[in-house]
Amino acid sequence: MANSLNLARVVAAPAEAIWAEMSDFVESSKHMGIRKFVTNPNPAVGGTKVGCVRHLLFPGMPTPAKETLTRYSAEKMTWSLTVETHMYVPMIGYDGTVSVTRLDADGRQSLLTYTGSFKDVVEGSGVTAADQLKTIEKTYNGFFASIAKVFESAPASSNSRSAVGRLEGKVCLVTGGSSGLGAAMCRAFGTEGAKVVIADMDVQKGEKLAKKIEGSTFMHLNVSKPEEVDKVVAGVVAKYARLDVVVNNAGIIGEWLPTAEYTTANWEKVRSVNMDGAFFVLRAALKQMQSQKPTGGVVLNMVSTSAFSAFPRIAGYIAAKAGLMGLTRSCAAEYGPLGIRVLALAPTGVLTPLVMQVAADIDSKETQEPPTRHTNPLPGMPTPVDVANVAVFACSEEAKWVTGCCIPIDGGYLAGNAGFGNDMARGAKL
Repeated sequence: MANSLNLARVVAAPAEAIWAEMSDFVESSKHMGIRKFVTNPNPAVGGTKVGCVRHLLFPGMPTPAKETLTRYSAEKMTWSLTVETHMYVPMIGYDGTVSVTRLDADGRQSLLTYTGSFKDVVEGSGVTAADQLKTIEKTYNGFFASIAKVFESAPASSNSRSAVGRLEGKVCLVTGGSSGLGAAMCRAFGTEGAKVVIADMDVQKGEKLAKKIEGSTFMHLNVSKPEEVDKVVAGVVAKYARLDVVVNNAGIIGEWLPTAEYTTANWEKVRSVNMDGAFFVLRAALKQMQSQKPTGGVVLNMVSTSAFSAFPRIAGYIAAKAGLMGLTRSCAAEYGPLGIRVLALAPTGVLTPLVMQVAADIDSKETQEPPTRHTNPLPGMPTPVDVANVAVFACSEEAKWVTGCCIPIDGGYLAGNAGFGNDMARGAKL
């Protein structure tokens, strides 16, 4: 008669968030405390594909034990494995399954389960069936405890998840994520419990940032190349089994030139990133979000106040941002029935390297009188953290009825002029 075992644990977290922790057959071994002893002999067959093998080679073992992924369903949030009989794993005919299911309508509690059995143990191994059942019980109770610990209260910091994350377990892809606004949003999302994917052309900064944000990953991406965009999205889904949030943040200013002197090369360069690139990312995100189970997600497009209140000498930038705002409305209406929200943020000038470079470019080309007023009615300039805080809200369930619109982060810039003079001197007195 087969020797069987059933285990279960209730975890106070959404099932999708728990699944993100255990969805990869190879990586999930970290929750058993054995990840450093596990290898995948055929990386082409990743941890979300049936047939994936993980080798376990503990100190003193002459040959590795072999576990094989035999069944996998991201939709049902479950996978099964078999274990090849080994001198250190003396079970015959082992088969086990782990699953996670929702327990309530709000998705705040979930049930982790394990069911497993084996026919017998190897005769003469010195291990009884009862001993082996105790080992399995200890292993999977530890597996459940490790996953549950991820969602327990923990001290919050700028680079670690908060006690109750508003994006807990969500898989978030941020383009242009290595610096400036993108980096601030990556850090904020990580603090709120998200699985952050930093996508950028700057490998050095991106990899450095990923090391500082718990659970994050860096992927190289040039958004102007549609094949790269599709590859990155596919890579995210292969690693995490879904895609919940995409921030369309990558962008450039281009040369600062009067429109009559704006070169075709400059126009095409800006458009290829700010308009074409944003569209490629949006398209890939929508394709994934409409096909995954359950459907849904959030696409946050970073536009600008200049999409609504024109600024001189950056025609390509303004045209692209205004166009992206139009795409935001169009896609929100088109994909809302599938539970996909598409919205935008429009910051005013923010204290980032990009904005500071623009200011330096202007100063290098002409002499300007010092301004007597701030650009915005509210004094000063927002920081990247100010923008990131709004982005967290926009991508969270707190904003579940917010779509197809733009949230200005502008200190009243678009509300109107607080003073007299030209558009560069419209706000509070310095």
